[in-house]
Amino acid sequence: MLKNVFVSCIAGLVFAGLPELLKTTQVIAEPAPVFQAVVEEIVNTIPSNLDFRLPSRLPESIIATISPEFLFDFDGERAYLALEDANCPSTFRRQGRHSRGYKLVCLRFLVASSHLTSKYYHQSDTYRGPMATSIEISHNLRGYYFQGASWSRVSWVQNNSYFSIYSGSASADELIEIARSMGANSPINSN
Repeated sequence: MLKNVFVSCIAGLVFAGLPELLKTTQVIAEPAPVFQAVVEEIVNTIPSNLDFRLPSRLPESIIATISPEFLFDFDGERAYLALEDANCPSTFRRQGRHSRGYKLVCLRFLVASSHLTSKYYHQSDTYRGPMATSIEISHNLRGYYFQGASWSRVSWVQNNSYFSIYSGSASADELIEIARSMGANSPINSN
């Protein structure tokens, strides 16, 4: 009899608590602390119909030994944020933002988001090709990893926006993990 009462009490506790156990907790990660200085500018600039995401962390290979400086821009089709080293030697700065030397030494990380109707998304097909590797960003989200000569790139489509991230400092595994954290994070909403 005592055994039956004990089993009934345990069963009652399990069934009473089961709905609570089955609830999933949604964790909304915030952008990595290094991005806090530019989040407000992003919120005030991006249109409401474009998702923009930032990773919740960046590896030391990207942020170690730099003085972070940001360049954020939206041109009507694409928003991008470049993380640069403010202490970039002037010889590389003079070469310009599009030079290989500048990208290798000064530009540490870039994230871009665009509409699926943009020229940026349509140009991205040329990068995928046979040299890109299909990767899993999350359970239902696939992307592509492309290893360039000096820069690596991960790109994916999520919520009707095209995302791409670039780095010459991060390893393939680090860049893929950055993409995964971005895919799991909530987008930054405009005001």
